[in-house]
Amino acid sequence: MNDDEQLLIETAPLLTQKSTFGPVRLRFYVLVVFCLTTFTQCLTWMTFSSVPAAVSEFYPGITSGTIDLLLNWGPIGYIPAVPVASWMAGRIGGLRMVQLTACSLVCAGSFIRTIPCWLSVSFRGHGAVYFLHVGQFLNALAGPFVMASTSKFSVTWFGERERTLATACCVLCNNLGATIGFLIGPFIVPTSEQLPILLYMEGGVALLITTMTLLHYPARPSIPPSSAAAIESRHEDKFLQGALTCCKNVSFVLLAIAGGFQAGAFGAWTGVLPIVFSTLHYSPQSAGLFTFGCTLAGVVGGLIVSRICDTLLRRRFKILILSGFVLSLLSFVWFTLSLPVGPYAALLPHPLWILGTAIVLAGLFLGATSPLFYELGAEMTFPVSEGTSAGILTLLLNVGALIFLAVSAYTDPNWMNVIMTGSVCLHG
Repeated sequence: MNDDEQLLIETAPLLTQKSTFGPVRLRFYVLVVFCLTTFTQCLTWMTFSSVPAAVSEFYPGITSGTIDLLLNWGPIGYIPAVPVASWMAGRIGGLRMVQLTACSLVCAGSFIRTIPCWLSVSFRGHGAVYFLHVGQFLNALAGPFVMASTSKFSVTWFGERERTLATACCVLCNNLGATIGFLIGPFIVPTSEQLPILLYMEGGVALLITTMTLLHYPARPSIPPSSAAAIESRHEDKFLQGALTCCKNVSFVLLAIAGGFQAGAFGAWTGVLPIVFSTLHYSPQSAGLFTFGCTLAGVVGGLIVSRICDTLLRRRFKILILSGFVLSLLSFVWFTLSLPVGPYAALLPHPLWILGTAIVLAGLFLGATSPLFYELGAEMTFPVSEGTSAGILTLLLNVGALIFLAVSAYTDPNWMNVIMTGSVCLHG
């Protein structure tokens, strides 16, 4: 008898003791702190990409290639850190340590990036880039601590009728951080002189979240909200054994490839959207609004579908994921055919409102599937810790983002829409 089978036997009586379970009000405070952490981590990650012209002017000698590397530290740093984050999340009471590690890394990285702002202009032209790289790398290391523990967090603090929605809030707040970053960056930094203001603001938010975590952030509630939470509270996951179990589960591997690579490709694709629209001679403001609308629609779609999954269609993950993929594929086909591809002219009309509608619908339907992958993955691999299954899923997400970004560097921008459409079709 292996450890997982022994655990199921020992905890079987918990499944019938529903009277001992119940939600606690503290779950909402903990959810806010967790969501603020993942939001700020992604907001900070996107800082320099949101205002590239101001960055190049404020730090003489920094090129667009350097700014791209500052962005790419996100998926690069994620890959070596995710096993540590998943191992930590799988320990009994590990969620507090996960949260402390995440907010501390974001806070440290944010303030290290401000050091060149205190020094002379001549230093900014030579040594500043090293501080920026260190700050971005520390922030990148925080990524898996917030993303790989989302399912573990929701099952620990929320009952069965709230769990999917809680997971959606955690996952989608990370996406929202990038969206808000692209929106507020140009607003706060109209010229390079205002760049330190943005850096100080992000550092201040990170410090506030760290303080809130230190003041009060329990590892788990005093009363488990469900039988699954009670089992999790008694089970310390062996990460390597759990990861091996996940990798032997063919259904989970296929799900992780589809969800991880697709989400990574979508995140990277939204990053090249401004380039796509620039080839059509639309303004940067229009491109920014398109990106904002697409990502915000994904957040809204994820919250709505998660709530439906918790109430009307209880835990019907597969049918909702397939529906989202089909509808998003139709939207991507519409968007792709409305744009020229290489030497080929657009097959459909492409006024601004048509492109906007197509891209918002694509974001809405594809974003709606994102949190469902985490919950379905946890169900497929039970009783392996949710931190392990989510860690593998988010690892593939970042690998997908790296591959897509690498391809986009050597590909005509308009062909990226075709590649994204093909990716949705393949993984769906």
